[in-house]
Amino acid sequence: MPQGVPDNVMENKVNLNDEEVRQAAGGAFIKDGFKHDAVFGVKAGMCVSCGACIEVCPAQCITLNPFATIDRAYCTMCGSCENTCPYDAIGWTEVLTKVEE
Repeated sequence: MPQGVPDNVMENKVNLNDEEVRQAAGGAFIKDGFKHDAVFGVKAGMCVSCGACIEVCPAQCITLNPFATIDRAYCTMCGSCENTCPYDAIGWTEVLTKVEE
């Protein structure tokens, strides 16, 4: 495992609300052979499928299947869903992609 990459990120590819991920939001960086992208994500174990996020999403990129799913191709990262979710199930997610050397 590359140094400096938390174990849970490698295992789950998700690290909700991590400060480094928030700082990288809106862009990407490469570190230790991995491209780090910051996007909004849903932690299924916390989502209760209430649909509050769907109602406020201006990009209409959230569906319930059975939990909220954000289509990253259309997400503008406006934060409406994160601010509205009564269960704190939505936050910054770090997606790692191995960079070929």
